[in-house]
Amino acid sequence: VAGGGTLGQGFARLMFTVTGLIFLPLGNAMPKLRRNGWVGVRTSWSLASDENWRKSQRAGGVVMMAGGAVLAVGNVFFVRTTEQSLWFSLGCMVLLVVVLLIATAAVSRESKKE
Repeated sequence: VAGGGTLGQGFARLMFTVTGLIFLPLGNAMPKLRRNGWVGVRTSWSLASDENWRKSQRAGGVVMMAGGAVLAVGNVFFVRTTEQSLWFSLGCMVLLVVVLLIATAAVSRESKKE
């Protein structure tokens, strides 16, 4: 199939770039969420009080916006092939989850010291 690889490569990069860009407004909206059981960083600690919820959503929003920016910028400027795009994006997503968990745990630990 002539040209199929080029279309697939462009589509994968575009898809992951758009995913990263979607994370930006989602991360920005997280600190504005009210405590609920459906959306946001929901841990037993964050659901325990409105103050805990606010702190965890702020940390989660920052991490989500940073991860989205890295995902979008990386796919636009640093990734050259479909395979690189897939591995880079998978790595970003895994790292995003790990950093989100660490940030939430750090906020929880810091609040318990207060």
